[in-house]
Amino acid sequence: MAKKNMGKVIQMLSPENYIRTKSRSLPIFECLINTDWDEAKMASIIIARQHTGGNISFCFYAVDLTCLGVKYSTFMFNITMVDYKATLKEFDSDVTLTPVDYALVHNIIHAGVEFAEEYEFKPCKDFTSVTQYFLEEDTDDIELIDIECGDDYGQPCYVYDKSMVSDKEVKRITAQLERTAGPENYSVTEQDDLIDEVEDDSYDMEDDYSLNSFDKNKEIFINLHSILKDSENFRELTNLAKVTDTLFEEMTDNELVDQYFYELIESLSIDVETKTVSNELLGISPDVQKDNDLIDLFMSVYYNIHSNMKKARVNLKRLKEVAGELPVIAFLEIVILRKEKSDKYAETLEIYARQYPDYAMITLLRLIEVYSSGDVPDEIKNKTFNLNTLFPGRNSIGFLEMFYYLLFLSAQIAYQGNAERMEAFYKVLCKRDLQNDISETVEEIFSVSRIEYLVKYFNIKDIYNLNKSI
Repeated sequence: MAKKNMGKVIQMLSPENYIRTKSRSLPIFECLINTDWDEAKMASIIIARQHTGGNISFCFYAVDLTCLGVKYSTFMFNITMVDYKATLKEFDSDVTLTPVDYALVHNIIHAGVEFAEEYEFKPCKDFTSVTQYFLEEDTDDIELIDIECGDDYGQPCYVYDKSMVSDKEVKRITAQLERTAGPENYSVTEQDDLIDEVEDDSYDMEDDYSLNSFDKNKEIFINLHSILKDSENFRELTNLAKVTDTLFEEMTDNELVDQYFYELIESLSIDVETKTVSNELLGISPDVQKDNDLIDLFMSVYYNIHSNMKKARVNLKRLKEVAGELPVIAFLEIVILRKEKSDKYAETLEIYARQYPDYAMITLLRLIEVYSSGDVPDEIKNKTFNLNTLFPGRNSIGFLEMFYYLLFLSAQIAYQGNAERMEAFYKVLCKRDLQNDISETVEEIFSVSRIEYLVKYFNIKDIYNLNKSI
Protein backbone atom coordinates (compact mmCIF):
# COMPACT_ATOMS: atom_id res chain seq x y z
CA MET A 1 0.00 0.00 0.00
CA ALA A 2 2.80 2.40 0.91
CA LYS A 3 4.73 1.80 -2.28
CA LYS A 4 1.59 2.26 -4.35
CA ASN A 5 0.91 5.67 -2.82
CA MET A 6 4.50 6.78 -3.20
CA GLY A 7 4.40 5.87 -6.88
CA LYS A 8 1.48 8.20 -7.43
CA VAL A 9 3.43 11.03 -5.83
CA ILE A 10 6.57 10.61 -7.91
CA GLN A 11 4.71 10.32 -11.22
CA MET A 12 3.05 13.75 -11.14
CA LEU A 13 5.19 14.72 -14.12
CA SER A 14 5.60 18.08 -15.79
CA PRO A 15 6.29 18.03 -19.57
CA GLU A 16 10.01 18.37 -18.76
CA ASN A 17 9.98 15.41 -16.39
CA TYR A 18 7.88 13.35 -18.80
CA ILE A 19 10.56 13.88 -21.43
CA ARG A 20 13.29 12.97 -18.96
CA THR A 21 11.67 9.78 -17.73
CA LYS A 22 9.04 8.57 -20.22
CA SER A 23 9.71 9.89 -23.72
CA ARG A 24 11.96 7.03 -24.81
CA SER A 25 8.98 4.70 -24.52
CA LEU A 26 7.24 6.62 -27.33
CA PRO A 27 7.92 5.44 -30.89
CA ILE A 28 9.89 7.68 -33.23
CA PHE A 29 7.47 9.37 -35.66
CA GLU A 30 10.06 11.05 -37.89
CA CYS A 31 13.45 12.76 -37.91
CA LEU A 32 14.22 15.85 -40.02
CA ILE A 33 17.39 17.77 -40.76
CA ASN A 34 18.45 20.70 -42.95
CA THR A 35 19.57 19.46 -46.37
CA ASP A 36 22.92 21.29 -46.29
CA TRP A 37 24.01 20.20 -42.81
CA ASP A 38 27.06 18.27 -44.02
CA GLU A 39 28.46 21.16 -46.06
CA ALA A 40 27.52 23.89 -43.56
CA LYS A 41 28.56 21.84 -40.50
CA MET A 42 25.52 23.36 -38.82
CA ALA A 43 22.61 20.99 -38.23
CA SER A 44 19.00 21.95 -37.47
CA ILE A 45 17.40 18.73 -36.27
CA ILE A 46 13.85 17.78 -35.32
CA ILE A 47 13.10 14.46 -33.66
CA ALA A 48 9.39 13.72 -33.23
CA ARG A 49 7.76 10.95 -31.18
CA GLN A 50 4.09 9.99 -31.27
CA HIS A 51 1.86 9.46 -28.23
CA THR A 52 -0.71 6.66 -28.05
CA GLY A 53 -3.56 9.05 -28.86
CA GLY A 54 -1.82 10.36 -31.98
CA ASN A 55 -0.39 13.62 -30.59
CA ILE A 56 3.24 14.56 -31.15
CA SER A 57 6.08 15.63 -28.90
CA PHE A 58 9.25 16.84 -30.59
CA CYS A 59 12.63 18.27 -29.73
CA PHE A 60 14.68 20.70 -31.79
CA TYR A 61 18.49 20.68 -31.72
CA ALA A 62 20.79 23.30 -33.27
CA VAL A 63 24.17 21.56 -33.54
CA ASP A 64 27.42 23.35 -34.38
CA LEU A 65 29.76 20.63 -35.65
CA THR A 66 32.65 23.07 -36.04
CA CYS A 67 33.11 24.03 -32.39
CA LEU A 68 30.33 24.55 -29.85
CA GLY A 69 28.20 21.39 -30.15
CA VAL A 70 24.53 21.73 -29.17
CA LYS A 71 24.11 25.50 -29.03
CA TYR A 72 20.34 25.61 -28.69
CA SER A 73 17.58 23.12 -27.98
CA THR A 74 13.91 23.25 -27.13
CA PHE A 75 10.77 21.13 -27.31
CA MET A 76 7.03 21.12 -27.83
CA PHE A 77 5.04 18.61 -25.83
CA ASN A 78 1.93 16.58 -26.72
CA ILE A 79 0.63 18.82 -29.51
CA THR A 80 -1.92 17.81 -32.14
CA MET A 81 -0.81 16.56 -35.54
CA VAL A 82 -2.32 19.70 -37.10
CA ASP A 83 -0.22 21.95 -34.83
CA TYR A 84 2.88 19.86 -35.51
CA LYS A 85 2.49 20.18 -39.28
CA ALA A 86 1.86 23.92 -38.93
CA THR A 87 5.05 24.27 -36.89
CA LEU A 88 7.04 22.41 -39.55
CA LYS A 89 5.82 24.88 -42.17
CA GLU A 90 7.24 27.71 -40.06
CA PHE A 91 10.57 25.88 -39.87
CA ASP A 92 10.57 25.30 -43.63
CA SER A 93 10.26 29.03 -44.23
CA ASP A 94 13.79 29.43 -42.81
CA VAL A 95 15.51 26.16 -43.66
CA THR A 96 14.78 23.24 -45.97
CA LEU A 97 14.25 20.06 -43.93
CA THR A 98 14.47 16.52 -45.19
CA PRO A 99 13.51 13.24 -43.47
CA VAL A 100 16.36 10.94 -42.41
CA ASP A 101 16.88 7.83 -40.30
CA TYR A 102 17.11 8.28 -36.55
CA ALA A 103 20.64 6.83 -36.46
CA LEU A 104 21.99 9.77 -38.47
CA VAL A 105 20.63 12.54 -36.24
CA HIS A 106 21.60 10.57 -33.13
CA ASN A 107 25.20 10.37 -34.35
CA ILE A 108 25.29 14.03 -35.41
CA ILE A 109 24.10 15.25 -32.00
CA HIS A 110 26.47 13.01 -30.04
CA ALA A 111 29.38 13.81 -32.35
CA GLY A 112 28.78 17.53 -31.85
CA VAL A 113 28.62 17.17 -28.08
CA GLU A 114 31.74 14.99 -27.90
CA PHE A 115 33.76 17.25 -30.20
CA ALA A 116 32.80 20.34 -28.19
CA GLU A 117 33.65 18.59 -24.91
CA GLU A 118 37.21 18.04 -26.16
CA TYR A 119 37.57 21.81 -25.87
CA GLU A 120 35.49 22.08 -22.67
CA PHE A 121 32.38 23.54 -24.32
CA LYS A 122 29.19 22.31 -22.70
CA PRO A 123 25.82 21.79 -24.42
CA CYS A 124 23.14 24.41 -23.82
CA LYS A 125 21.21 24.22 -20.57
CA ASP A 126 17.96 22.94 -22.10
CA PHE A 127 19.79 20.03 -23.72
CA THR A 128 21.55 19.11 -20.48
CA SER A 129 18.42 19.34 -18.37
CA VAL A 130 15.71 18.08 -20.73
CA THR A 131 16.11 17.32 -24.41
CA GLN A 132 19.05 14.92 -24.19
CA TYR A 133 16.64 12.43 -22.61
CA PHE A 134 14.45 12.52 -25.72
CA LEU A 135 17.23 10.74 -27.58
CA GLU A 136 17.60 6.97 -27.50
CA GLU A 137 20.27 5.71 -25.12
CA ASP A 138 23.68 5.86 -26.74
CA THR A 139 24.38 2.12 -26.93
CA ASP A 140 25.72 -0.34 -29.49
CA ASP A 141 22.12 -0.82 -30.66
CA ILE A 142 22.43 2.50 -32.52
CA GLU A 143 24.33 2.21 -35.81
CA LEU A 144 27.64 4.05 -35.56
CA ILE A 145 28.05 6.65 -38.31
CA ASP A 146 31.24 8.66 -38.74
CA ILE A 147 30.43 12.38 -38.52
CA GLU A 148 33.16 14.84 -39.47
CA CYS A 149 33.57 17.70 -37.03
CA GLY A 150 35.72 20.80 -37.07
CA ASP A 151 37.18 22.45 -40.15
CA ASP A 152 38.75 20.67 -43.13
CA TYR A 153 41.66 19.70 -40.89
CA GLY A 154 39.49 18.47 -38.03
CA GLN A 155 40.34 21.49 -35.88
CA PRO A 156 37.75 23.63 -34.06
CA CYS A 157 36.53 26.68 -35.94
CA TYR A 158 34.44 29.22 -34.04
CA VAL A 159 32.10 31.11 -36.38
CA TYR A 160 30.24 34.11 -34.97
CA ASP A 161 28.05 37.03 -35.99
CA LYS A 162 29.41 40.25 -34.51
CA SER A 163 25.97 41.85 -34.45
CA MET A 164 24.61 39.02 -32.30
CA VAL A 165 27.50 38.08 -30.01
CA SER A 166 29.24 40.35 -27.52
CA ASP A 167 32.96 41.04 -27.76
CA LYS A 168 33.32 39.55 -24.29
CA GLU A 169 31.81 36.28 -25.43
CA VAL A 170 34.09 36.12 -28.49
CA LYS A 171 37.12 36.77 -26.28
CA ARG A 172 35.98 34.13 -23.78
CA ILE A 173 35.57 31.45 -26.44
CA THR A 174 38.82 32.41 -28.16
CA ALA A 175 40.71 32.22 -24.86
CA GLN A 176 39.19 28.84 -24.14
CA LEU A 177 40.27 27.52 -27.57
CA GLU A 178 43.75 28.96 -27.03
CA ARG A 179 43.96 27.06 -23.75
CA THR A 180 42.34 23.76 -24.79
CA ALA A 181 43.32 23.41 -28.47
CA GLY A 182 46.58 25.28 -28.30
CA PRO A 183 47.98 28.11 -30.43
CA GLU A 184 47.43 27.72 -34.19
CA ASN A 185 45.22 24.65 -33.65
CA TYR A 186 41.94 26.51 -34.07
CA SER A 187 40.38 29.37 -36.04
CA VAL A 188 37.91 32.13 -35.30
CA THR A 189 35.76 33.51 -38.12
CA GLU A 190 33.29 36.38 -38.21
CA GLN A 191 30.16 35.80 -40.29
CA ASP A 192 27.40 38.27 -41.07
CA ASP A 193 24.53 35.83 -40.75
CA LEU A 194 24.64 32.71 -38.62
CA ILE A 195 23.44 29.73 -40.61
CA ASP A 196 21.70 28.19 -37.66
CA GLU A 197 20.18 31.39 -36.27
CA VAL A 198 16.90 30.58 -34.55
CA GLU A 199 14.18 33.21 -34.82
CA ASP A 200 11.68 33.16 -31.96
CA ASP A 201 8.99 34.98 -33.95
CA SER A 202 9.08 32.40 -36.73
CA TYR A 203 7.77 29.53 -34.64
CA ASP A 204 6.66 30.98 -31.34
CA MET A 205 9.50 29.86 -29.09
CA GLU A 206 11.66 31.80 -26.62
CA ASP A 207 14.58 33.95 -27.77
CA ASP A 208 18.15 32.69 -27.63
CA TYR A 209 19.48 35.55 -25.51
CA SER A 210 23.05 34.23 -25.70
CA LEU A 211 23.27 35.88 -29.12
CA ASN A 212 22.78 39.36 -27.58
CA SER A 213 25.32 41.63 -25.97
CA PHE A 214 25.32 41.98 -22.18
CA ASP A 215 23.95 45.54 -22.38
CA LYS A 216 21.14 44.42 -24.68
CA ASN A 217 20.15 41.64 -22.28
CA LYS A 218 20.32 44.06 -19.36
CA GLU A 219 17.89 46.32 -21.24
CA ILE A 220 15.57 43.34 -21.93
CA PHE A 221 15.73 42.27 -18.26
CA ILE A 222 14.82 45.75 -16.99
CA ASN A 223 11.99 46.05 -19.50
CA LEU A 224 10.53 42.63 -18.68
CA HIS A 225 10.82 43.31 -14.96
CA SER A 226 8.98 46.59 -15.42
CA ILE A 227 6.22 44.92 -17.44
CA LEU A 228 5.77 42.15 -14.87
CA LYS A 229 4.97 44.60 -12.10
CA ASP A 230 1.46 44.67 -13.54
CA SER A 231 1.34 41.33 -15.34
CA GLU A 232 1.72 37.61 -14.79
CA ASN A 233 2.06 36.67 -18.45
CA PHE A 234 3.63 33.20 -18.60
CA ARG A 235 5.62 33.90 -21.75
CA GLU A 236 7.10 37.08 -20.30
CA LEU A 237 7.94 35.26 -17.06
CA THR A 238 9.65 32.53 -19.07
CA ASN A 239 11.64 35.09 -21.04
CA LEU A 240 12.61 36.89 -17.82
CA ALA A 241 13.96 33.63 -16.42
CA LYS A 242 15.85 32.88 -19.65
CA VAL A 243 17.47 36.30 -19.94
CA THR A 244 18.40 36.02 -16.26
CA ASP A 245 20.19 32.75 -17.02
CA THR A 246 22.09 34.40 -19.87
CA LEU A 247 23.09 37.42 -17.78
CA PHE A 248 24.45 35.19 -15.02
CA GLU A 249 26.52 33.26 -17.55
CA GLU A 250 27.93 36.51 -18.90
CA MET A 251 28.72 38.21 -15.59
CA THR A 252 30.27 35.29 -13.72
CA ASP A 253 33.81 33.94 -13.77
CA ASN A 254 33.72 30.49 -15.41
CA GLU A 255 36.63 29.08 -13.42
CA LEU A 256 35.09 30.10 -10.10
CA VAL A 257 31.70 28.75 -11.17
CA ASP A 258 33.30 25.42 -12.06
CA GLN A 259 35.15 25.33 -8.74
CA TYR A 260 31.96 25.94 -6.74
CA PHE A 261 30.04 23.53 -8.99
CA TYR A 262 32.31 20.60 -8.22
CA GLU A 263 32.42 21.50 -4.54
CA LEU A 264 28.62 21.45 -4.41
CA ILE A 265 28.40 18.20 -6.38
CA GLU A 266 30.80 16.55 -3.95
CA SER A 267 28.87 17.90 -0.95
CA LEU A 268 25.65 16.39 -2.35
CA SER A 269 27.19 12.95 -2.84
CA ILE A 270 24.58 10.76 -1.17
CA ASP A 271 21.95 8.32 -2.42
CA VAL A 272 18.38 9.64 -2.54
CA GLU A 273 15.61 7.11 -1.93
CA THR A 274 12.51 7.94 -3.96
CA LYS A 275 10.35 4.94 -3.11
CA THR A 276 10.76 4.54 0.64
CA VAL A 277 10.13 6.61 3.76
CA SER A 278 12.99 6.25 6.21
CA ASN A 279 12.66 5.76 9.95
CA GLU A 280 14.73 8.89 10.45
CA LEU A 281 12.21 10.96 8.48
CA LEU A 282 9.42 9.65 10.69
CA GLY A 283 11.52 10.35 13.76
CA ILE A 284 11.74 6.77 14.98
CA SER A 285 14.71 4.56 15.75
CA PRO A 286 16.37 2.92 12.70
CA ASP A 287 15.85 -0.58 14.14
CA VAL A 288 12.07 -0.19 14.58
CA GLN A 289 9.85 -1.96 12.04
CA LYS A 290 7.87 0.67 10.13
CA ASP A 291 4.09 0.44 10.02
CA ASN A 292 2.62 0.82 6.51
CA ASP A 293 -0.42 2.66 7.89
CA LEU A 294 1.92 5.18 9.49
CA ILE A 295 3.70 5.76 6.17
CA ASP A 296 0.42 6.06 4.25
CA LEU A 297 -0.97 8.58 6.73
CA PHE A 298 2.22 10.63 6.67
CA MET A 299 2.25 10.81 2.87
CA SER A 300 -1.47 11.58 2.76
CA VAL A 301 -1.08 14.47 5.19
CA TYR A 302 1.96 15.94 3.46
CA TYR A 303 0.56 15.92 -0.05
CA ASN A 304 -2.96 16.94 0.93
CA ILE A 305 -1.50 20.04 2.57
CA HIS A 306 -1.05 21.34 -0.98
CA SER A 307 -4.39 20.18 -2.38
CA ASN A 308 -6.96 19.42 0.34
CA MET A 309 -6.20 21.06 3.69
CA LYS A 310 -9.32 19.68 5.34
CA LYS A 311 -8.30 16.12 4.50
CA ALA A 312 -4.74 16.86 5.61
CA ARG A 313 -5.92 17.92 9.07
CA VAL A 314 -8.23 14.89 9.41
CA ASN A 315 -5.40 12.51 8.55
CA LEU A 316 -2.98 14.39 10.82
CA LYS A 317 -5.36 13.73 13.70
CA ARG A 318 -5.46 10.04 12.75
CA LEU A 319 -1.67 10.01 12.50
CA LYS A 320 -1.39 11.36 16.05
CA GLU A 321 -3.70 8.59 17.25
CA VAL A 322 -1.58 5.94 15.52
CA ALA A 323 1.89 7.30 16.29
CA GLY A 324 1.57 9.41 19.42
CA GLU A 325 4.18 12.15 19.81
CA LEU A 326 6.72 11.93 16.98
CA PRO A 327 8.93 14.66 15.49
CA VAL A 328 7.33 14.07 12.08
CA ILE A 329 3.96 15.16 13.49
CA ALA A 330 5.50 18.41 14.69
CA PHE A 331 7.04 18.85 11.24
CA LEU A 332 3.66 18.40 9.55
CA GLU A 333 2.00 20.85 11.94
CA ILE A 334 4.62 23.46 11.05
CA VAL A 335 4.17 22.89 7.30
CA ILE A 336 0.39 23.27 7.69
CA LEU A 337 0.76 26.51 9.63
CA ARG A 338 3.14 27.87 7.01
CA LYS A 339 0.77 26.94 4.20
CA GLU A 340 -2.10 28.66 6.02
CA LYS A 341 0.11 31.71 6.72
CA SER A 342 -0.86 31.39 10.36
CA ASP A 343 0.24 33.94 12.95
CA LYS A 344 1.33 30.96 15.06
CA TYR A 345 3.79 29.69 12.47
CA ALA A 346 6.99 31.44 13.60
CA GLU A 347 6.38 30.81 17.30
CA THR A 348 5.49 27.15 16.75
CA LEU A 349 8.57 26.64 14.57
CA GLU A 350 10.85 27.99 17.32
CA ILE A 351 9.16 25.85 19.99
CA TYR A 352 9.53 22.62 18.01
CA ALA A 353 13.08 23.51 16.94
CA ARG A 354 14.06 23.64 20.62
CA GLN A 355 12.04 20.50 21.42
CA TYR A 356 13.57 18.42 18.58
CA PRO A 357 17.09 19.82 18.06
CA ASP A 358 18.34 16.59 16.42
CA TYR A 359 15.45 16.18 13.96
CA ALA A 360 16.77 17.37 10.59
CA MET A 361 13.46 18.30 8.95
CA ILE A 362 12.52 20.88 11.59
CA THR A 363 16.09 22.16 11.70
CA LEU A 364 15.96 22.67 7.94
CA LEU A 365 12.62 24.48 8.15
CA ARG A 366 14.10 26.88 10.67
CA LEU A 367 17.26 27.44 8.63
CA ILE A 368 15.20 28.14 5.51
CA GLU A 369 13.11 30.66 7.44
CA VAL A 370 16.12 32.39 8.99
CA TYR A 371 18.14 32.70 5.77
CA SER A 372 15.08 33.80 3.79
CA SER A 373 14.41 36.56 6.31
CA GLY A 374 17.86 38.06 5.72
CA ASP A 375 18.47 38.36 9.47
CA VAL A 376 20.88 35.52 10.26
CA PRO A 377 22.34 35.41 13.79
CA ASP A 378 26.04 34.67 14.25
CA GLU A 379 25.27 31.39 16.02
CA ILE A 380 23.88 30.07 12.72
CA LYS A 381 26.41 31.77 10.43
CA ASN A 382 29.28 30.25 12.39
CA LYS A 383 27.87 26.72 12.50
CA THR A 384 28.35 24.13 9.77
CA PHE A 385 25.20 22.67 8.26
CA ASN A 386 25.70 19.96 5.66
CA LEU A 387 24.55 16.42 4.91
CA ASN A 388 26.99 14.97 7.45
CA THR A 389 25.93 17.22 10.31
CA LEU A 390 22.21 17.15 9.55
CA PHE A 391 21.97 13.45 8.68
CA PRO A 392 24.86 11.88 10.65
CA GLY A 393 25.72 8.28 9.89
CA ARG A 394 23.35 8.09 6.92
CA ASN A 395 24.31 6.46 3.61
CA SER A 396 21.07 7.61 2.01
CA ILE A 397 18.27 10.09 2.63
CA GLY A 398 14.69 10.34 1.44
CA PHE A 399 13.47 12.53 -1.40
CA LEU A 400 11.70 14.91 1.01
CA GLU A 401 14.86 15.21 3.10
CA MET A 402 16.84 16.12 -0.01
CA PHE A 403 14.11 18.51 -1.13
CA TYR A 404 14.27 20.52 2.11
CA TYR A 405 18.06 20.35 2.18
CA LEU A 406 18.18 21.86 -1.31
CA LEU A 407 15.69 24.52 -0.23
CA PHE A 408 18.00 25.36 2.67
CA LEU A 409 21.01 25.58 0.33
CA SER A 410 19.08 27.84 -2.04
CA ALA A 411 18.15 30.20 0.80
CA GLN A 412 21.69 30.19 2.22
CA ILE A 413 23.38 30.78 -1.14
CA ALA A 414 20.92 33.53 -2.07
CA TYR A 415 21.61 35.21 1.29
CA GLN A 416 25.38 35.07 0.69
CA GLY A 417 24.88 36.95 -2.60
CA ASN A 418 27.86 35.47 -4.46
CA ALA A 419 26.99 35.41 -8.18
CA GLU A 420 29.45 32.61 -9.02
CA ARG A 421 28.14 30.42 -6.22
CA MET A 422 24.55 31.14 -7.27
CA GLU A 423 25.37 30.18 -10.87
CA ALA A 424 27.11 26.99 -9.72
CA PHE A 425 24.17 25.94 -7.56
CA TYR A 426 21.75 26.62 -10.42
CA LYS A 427 23.84 24.37 -12.68
CA VAL A 428 23.88 21.67 -10.00
CA LEU A 429 20.08 21.65 -9.99
CA CYS A 430 20.18 20.85 -13.71
CA LYS A 431 22.57 17.94 -13.32
CA ARG A 432 21.14 14.63 -14.51
CA ASP A 433 21.36 12.61 -11.29
CA LEU A 434 19.44 15.27 -9.35
CA GLN A 435 16.90 16.01 -12.04
CA ASN A 436 13.40 15.19 -10.85
CA ASP A 437 10.42 16.92 -9.30
CA ILE A 438 12.58 17.81 -6.28
CA SER A 439 15.33 19.78 -8.00
CA GLU A 440 12.95 21.25 -10.59
CA THR A 441 10.83 22.83 -7.85
CA VAL A 442 13.91 24.18 -6.08
CA GLU A 443 15.20 25.49 -9.42
CA GLU A 444 11.98 27.45 -9.93
CA ILE A 445 12.22 28.92 -6.43
CA PHE A 446 15.91 29.73 -6.84
CA SER A 447 15.12 31.47 -10.15
CA VAL A 448 13.34 34.12 -8.11
CA SER A 449 16.47 34.66 -5.98
CA ARG A 450 18.55 35.09 -9.12
CA ILE A 451 16.10 37.64 -10.50
CA GLU A 452 16.10 39.54 -7.21
CA TYR A 453 19.91 39.49 -7.21
CA LEU A 454 19.93 41.16 -10.64
CA VAL A 455 17.32 43.69 -9.53
CA LYS A 456 19.72 44.80 -6.79
CA TYR A 457 22.77 44.50 -9.03
CA PHE A 458 21.21 46.80 -11.63
CA ASN A 459 19.81 49.03 -8.88
CA ILE A 460 16.21 48.63 -10.02
CA LYS A 461 13.68 50.01 -7.57
CA ASP A 462 10.32 48.54 -6.55
CA ILE A 463 11.21 44.85 -6.54
CA TYR A 464 8.32 42.85 -7.95
CA ASN A 465 7.26 39.87 -5.86
CA LEU A 466 7.67 37.07 -8.37
CA ASN A 467 7.15 34.27 -5.85
CA LYS A 468 3.42 34.28 -6.54
CA SER A 469 4.03 33.72 -10.24
CA ILE A 470 7.11 31.58 -10.75
